[in-house]
Parts: sequence; structure tokens; C-alpha cells
Amino acid sequence: MTLDQCTYQSGLYPVSTAYKMVISFITLLLTLLLNHPLISLYGILSALLIQLILGRIPIKAYFSFMKIPLSFIVIGTIAIGFNVCFAKNLPLDADILGHIQIGSICFYTSRSLLYQMLSVSLKAFSAVSCMYLITLTTPCSQVIHTLHQLKIPTLLTELMHLVYRYIFLILALASQMNTAASSRLGYRSYKQSLKTFSIIGSSLLITSLKKSNDYYNALESRCYNGNLRFLQSPKILNAGWIAGGLFYVLSFIALKLIVIYH
Repeated sequence: MTLDQCTYQSGLYPVSTAYKMVISFITLLLTLLLNHPLISLYGILSALLIQLILGRIPIKAYFSFMKIPLSFIVIGTIAIGFNVCFAKNLPLDADILGHIQIGSICFYTSRSLLYQMLSVSLKAFSAVSCMYLITLTTPCSQVIHTLHQLKIPTLLTELMHLVYRYIFLILALASQMNTAASSRLGYRSYKQSLKTFSIIGSSLLITSLKKSNDYYNALESRCYNGNLRFLQSPKILNAGWIAGGLFYVLSFIALKLIVIYH
């Protein structure tokens, strides 16, 4: 399932785009400002339930979209859980869980370092989950239209849309070339894989430039005058959705108060 397919099939697709953007950004800010692992964990789980129950996104597709940001989060935070120092400066207290000494250099980890690593990982993962409340439920064209209504400069919003489309255009081309190479045994050996990779890389650059020209010609043939116009369908925003969104936002604050006064 592609990102565009996911957004158009989402159960939250008919809901007001501005409403979803506000809820997404407010929960993102609360996750960062309240700064507690339980708040981050709540953000992750609540966003997951919203996507599965209200958005009706298949759980397999949801975790498929999460794989790339999750891998960056793991790679970026795993170093937080470890520290390095000279052996003579190694802290000797109960907080240290273990160490490895290589010559005069000592690598060690501790409870406080692992807690910090876990806290940062959960916060980053929660922030991504909050942003996915808008990313996986709203097509790019509707986001651009809402930004136009907010008086964001037209040049900026149209560049956002064109770059977004161009990225997925390149990804589609790369997927087609990879499938063609696989069907011709282009990865049957390590040496052949390197050769195939270089051929796909060079062909992708040339083909993507041609496709970008075709994309612009398609705009010109449709009387493009510098302004992109998108057909918009009526959106839902009633008292029930507003009350639900308010309750969801306040639940973050309520959980923080429970953590403080527990």
C-alpha cells in the first residue's frame, strides 16, 4: 500500500484537514514539552489506536510506514546509552551496569544512560506517531489547500507539492527498474549486483529528468499559470469531533498531572 492509497482509504479522510493538523501539532508539542516517558508511550499507543480504529488502516501497513523512521530513531539514539572515558576516570558507583576496557580507553553503560536513551527514543517515536495522524489520513493536495487558506506563500506551498510528487515519482521509477533487473537475474552475484546498482543509478537520473519535463509539460497542457488548484470535497467537522479532539489533548495534560502528584 502506497502513502496516497493509505490517505484516500483512511476512515479519517472525510474529517476537516485543518482540524487534523491542529490536533496533530498540539499533541506533538505536548509530547515534547511534557517530557516524560509515560507521556511519550501514551502518545505512541493512542496514535496507534486512532489509526487502527478510526482510520481503519491495516496494522501491517501502519508498521510498514513506521519502519524507516523507527530505524533512524534506533540508530540515532543507541549511542546515548553508552559512554567512553579513560580507564582511570571510570565512575565507580552502583549506577554503572558494565564496562569494556580496550587499552586505556573504557566503554561503559549505566542505568541513567539507558534511561536517557529510552526516554529520547520514546519521545522521538511519539513525535513521529503524532505527525502520522495527519500524514496517513490526509492527501498532500488537501494539506497544500489548507496552507493556502492560512496565507502561506504560494511559492512555498507549490514547491512542497512538486517536491513531494517528484520524490514518489523517483521511488516508483526505482521500483520498476529494480523489478526489471531482478527478473533478468541482475542480482545473481555480488559482482553483478554492484554492476546492476550502478546501471540503475545512472538510468534513474536520466529517466527522472525526462519524467520531470513530462510532468511540467502536463501542467502546461492544463493551462498552468503558476498557481496549482485542487478540487476539494466537503469535510466533516461537528461538535462530536471537536469534543473528542479536546478530550484527547486534555488527556495528555491529565496524565502529566497524575505523574507529578502520584
